[in-house]
Amino acid sequence: AAPAGGAAPSLATVYWALGNLSRGGDTQAAPFLEALGRGGAFAPLAHLQACVAGGVAAGVPGAEARLGVASEICWLLTYLTAREPEAVEALLGAGLCDALVAALGVVVNTPQATRELFGLATPALRTCGNVLAGPDAWAPGVLRNSAGLDFAQVLTWALGLAGAAATNALALEALWVVGNLCLLRAPETAPALFAELTRPGGALAACVAMVAFSDAVLRFGAAALTKEALGALRNLAANPAAPPDLLGALVAGAGDGGRDFTAALTERLRRRGDVEELHICVFLLGFCMEKVPGAIGWAAEDGYAEPLDDLHYDSRLPPELTRETGRLAELVYAYEEEQDEQVFDPTEESFTFQAAQPGVAFDFSGGGGGGGFGGPNAPPPAPTPSP
Repeated sequence: AAPAGGAAPSLATVYWALGNLSRGGDTQAAPFLEALGRGGAFAPLAHLQACVAGGVAAGVPGAEARLGVASEICWLLTYLTAREPEAVEALLGAGLCDALVAALGVVVNTPQATRELFGLATPALRTCGNVLAGPDAWAPGVLRNSAGLDFAQVLTWALGLAGAAATNALALEALWVVGNLCLLRAPETAPALFAELTRPGGALAACVAMVAFSDAVLRFGAAALTKEALGALRNLAANPAAPPDLLGALVAGAGDGGRDFTAALTERLRRRGDVEELHICVFLLGFCMEKVPGAIGWAAEDGYAEPLDDLHYDSRLPPELTRETGRLAELVYAYEEEQDEQVFDPTEESFTFQAAQPGVAFDFSGGGGGGGFGGPNAPPPAPTPSP
């Protein structure tokens, strides 16, 4: 029976054990759905809804026990929604999204939420991300939930917690969700979604700021957070359903017309992260050199060609990466040469300088690390839940 008043502490242990049983990569979700769905309702969702309705915030009698149960259920759901699509569709039909969004709403609307409440929001967001990584037809369940919660605002709230040790796991989940949202292409979903994500101070602006000013705005976990933010922006740039000028406008508003953002990308090339991160930074740097006014001039003035050349001649890197870095370095060199050319005008007593117009067509559809630019990111590693 659902724990309407006070949840038995042992129920959290039951769901913790079920979560451990279901988390193996080869484990099928169907047996869990069959065993836990006898009697019509899917027991974990019924328990989750009852726990949230009974109250999980501090100060409510029985809240601590209910919060423990709800958190373990959400971790179980993260594993079940990462399995066969038929199982996810069955869970969607059983009210998965409404239950998750209701749990998130409690955390978002609780002033001075505790670490334990953040521990509920983290797997709830992970499960939403699993749904959003699937077919576009699954997305409305999260985005147009019956609870009336503005999901884009939930993401903005979670990203505002980035850089603190107690909330970095939650911010990482939010970034992963944003990355999956940036791949949506359904015409009935994508336009309104991108409008919501690009509101002033919204989730995508937060991603750009994390890249441009990571050392200043992130106290803890800057490397992991920035990498997830880069992945989200890469997905946005590669999505043909996104407004074509959207990312360029976001970058241009990030600081010094976008120069801070491109400088941060170049610095990450100098630091030599993993190959996937190098792919993403090179891809975004090339995008900026095409789409952001003045970017190729900054590349010449700030010495971007040197780290690009270093990568181009590194035989340890994948050929597609060395080719692209070589191409971008040549663009910078060509720009510098054109700026240095002196054009003599016989009607004047002095030389004049002719501004260069690069006019280069860019193709950013090339491959990258991981699964390429067309598929969802791999989610951040899940903490091991404990009873």
